Amino acid sequence: MISCPKCGESNKIIYYASINTFMDIDGSLIARLIDGTLNTHKCHNCGTLIRLSRDVLINTPNDMFYLNPVESREYKESILKKNRILTQNGRNLSGSESTFSKAKTKLEKEQVKPAPIPPPAPKITPRTQIYNELHRILSEKLSSKIEEDTEKEESKNDT
Repeated sequence: MISCPKCGESNKIIYYASINTFMDIDGSLIARLIDGTLNTHKCHNCGTLIRLSRDVLINTPNDMFYLNPVESREYKESILKKNRILTQNGRNLSGSESTFSKAKTKLEKEQVKPAPIPPPAPKITPRTQIYNELHRILSEKLSSKIEEDTEKEESKNDT
């Protein structure tokens, strides 16, 4: 809750203490940070715009830094460009697009080759087939023998 500086009315406000640029899929939080509307609220009583002047932690795949939404637009854009959240022409790269383009660039630089195809599984020999069949038959007989013995024990205990 925050009090309106004009009328004193208590207002609920959504406050963003940090922005994870990978989770900001559509880039809307970065856009609101740039235009100064992040961490603002209109008083429900008198309509006064309440603006919080607190630093916001910007978490990127490469770094973390603070920006204050009340700083000038030019300053915020310069910091975001420096940290590769904005392109030089102002395009917002936050969200999944940024991560995918960075991963693609990294793969191109390292010239990563796909992993080799593993060798095929060994073939089952006739001897292994016989062993597997004997194991199955003995397991079935043993389990049925255990069930019979259990039933005999239970019938003895019942009498």
